[in-house]
Amino acid sequence: MVSRERTRSFDTEQAVEISTASNHTLKIHKVINKENSEARLYCHSEQRQAKEEAITRRFADRFEAGLQKISDSLTKPHGIKKQDKVLERIGRLKEKNRGIGQHYQIDLSLDGTGTTVTSITWKQKPLEGSRLTHPGIYCLRTNELEWDEATLWRTYTMLTDLEAVKVHYLVPHRYKVMH
Repeated sequence: MVSRERTRSFDTEQAVEISTASNHTLKIHKVINKENSEARLYCHSEQRQAKEEAITRRFADRFEAGLQKISDSLTKPHGIKKQDKVLERIGRLKEKNRGIGQHYQIDLSLDGTGTTVTSITWKQKPLEGSRLTHPGIYCLRTNELEWDEATLWRTYTMLTDLEAVKVHYLVPHRYKVMH
């Protein structure tokens, strides 16, 4: 099964290269946890990495554009400048772009009174073990401890293909009228 764990890790030194059916190279690292009789197959795909990097870049660009809009309002005559309101806008921006906001350090500069924001600066600081630091990595879990990486991978892809066939051909379509 595919693991939904949040942190990503990958040891390239211990990874094995496997060629997929579409002739792409996949790097796989198997970790056995005998305590709970489980093996984790950490996989790295260059195609998935490119896709995740493009998605992350799009989210980061959108988030930074929102921060720039907040920053620009500080120089406008009727722009929002009060610290609590600026923090509210940043919070809404983080909520709207959930996921990417956690990878930014945002600093506010205040005037002498300590209530009016004069400038905003931000810097991307990716959290270790996330999609930003480990793009293209995913984890498969199994209770089969004896098989090697290639056998586990081939079995996973075969089961995925069989499941797709089952869903498409064997499960009756809900709204299909049969005569």
